[in-house]
Amino acid sequence: MFSKHLFKTYLKTNILGQKIIYKNKTSSTNTDAKEYLYNKNFHGSIFVSDNQYNGRGRRGSSWESIPHKSLTFSLLLHPEIKLKNIGLIPLAIGIGIVKGILISTSISAGLKWPNDIIINNKKIAGIMTEIVDYNNTQYIIIGAGINILTSPEIMNYKTCSLLNYKDNLNYENVLINFIESFCNEYKIMTSKNYDEIFGF
Repeated sequence: MFSKHLFKTYLKTNILGQKIIYKNKTSSTNTDAKEYLYNKNFHGSIFVSDNQYNGRGRRGSSWESIPHKSLTFSLLLHPEIKLKNIGLIPLAIGIGIVKGILISTSISAGLKWPNDIIINNKKIAGIMTEIVDYNNTQYIIIGAGINILTSPEIMNYKTCSLLNYKDNLNYENVLINFIESFCNEYKIMTSKNYDEIFGF
């Protein structure tokens, strides 16, 4: 089970992930992020659950998550970049997950554009991006799921989990490594050094 206390203790960022809303069970972390936005509007908040039972994928498809075996989370952002460059944010998220997996397991994953993270041609994580207009301001909610201890069976789709490649995994450490990796990519992006992002 995910520990909010351990996550907060070891996370080394100034903004991203510092406000964490954890639920043992939720319909969708993206929905949680939207509801929070309407009430408090906190850039960099992260929403985490061990059990997401009604997640969504691209084009209205469902996101399958096995309770207490995967890590599902959403990040709420108020990006400081022009609208035409917002498409870089999912890319930076994907790169952050790839780098987070490498740091956590020493395994090299790949980014299959636009929303899949793969290892050996098997899906290990997915990304879902939503743009929300609120009070004449655009916010981005990035939802992601990473297979930690096992992977769902998906027809015509090969999947895997981090446990296939490394024992003694720590949920908090995997998420921290992602957040800190994405934080670096986000800083590069907001400083307009786009070539550094594409050169990962």
